Parts: sequence; C-alpha cells; structure tokens
Amino acid sequence: MGQHPSATSRMTVLTIDDQPRFRAVARQLVDSVLGLHAVGDASTGQEGMALARSLRPDVVLLDVNLPDIDGIEVCRQLRGERPTPTVILVSSDDEHEYAVAARECGAIAFVPKQRLTAGLLQAILSGDTRAGGAPYAAGEAGA
Repeated sequence: MGQHPSATSRMTVLTIDDQPRFRAVARQLVDSVLGLHAVGDASTGQEGMALARSLRPDVVLLDVNLPDIDGIEVCRQLRGERPTPTVILVSSDDEHEYAVAARECGAIAFVPKQRLTAGLLQAILSGDTRAGGAPYAAGEAGA
C-alpha cells in the first residue's frame, strides 16, 4: 500500500466499473502515469474478483455502485486476497458517506470520478497529500 511508482517497477492496475466509457478513460489515465500499467477491466463485482485473482494487480480502481455486488463488499473481499491489492474507490456520486465507507472497508481513498486525474492518482499512490493525495476524498483533507 502507498507504493511509489517508478520507471523501473510498474504497478499493475485493474479497473472494476459497470460503465464502459469510464473503463476506457481509466485505462488511458492509468497508462498515462509513469510507473502504472492497466492490465484489465471488469464490469461486475464477480467478474472483477475473478480477474483480481488471476491477474493479481497491485491496484484496483473500484466503482462503489456495481450491478451485482457493491464495491464496498468487493473491497472487503479483496482485502482477504494475497497479495492484497491497494484499492481506490470511485463513484459518479460525490457522497461523503462513500469516504467513510472507503475507510471502513480498507480502501486507501475515495475519489469522485469527475475529479480523478493522472496527477491525483499518482499523488494517492505515492501518499503525497500536498499534491491532493488525501485519503478518502479528493482534495478534502480529513474527510
């Protein structure tokens, strides 16, 4: 958790989200960050868990609202996997409750989708709170 991406060690990222457009944008965003590499995406929680078990990603971008299992429960299940991926919860809704739920389920951050940028993703993964990498809410320290 909180690993530092570099040119020599690429962190792999799996996106689990039911919106095809967001999955495509997330792949481009991830691949634009030095040290990150998108390795797959899934549209449901069950599909995402299966891919996480086979791909063993370092990071999972995980939508809170999935059609089968909600992202909070998927996050809890991912916490039991070995190796345990770093989880960042995302949602189209900018709800304070999601930040609280992210903390409780073991995610390192909650970010509203519209605020997710390459710089913020890099800041979160490096733990750089000065660059907006505050855990549990994009740009809202202590949320």
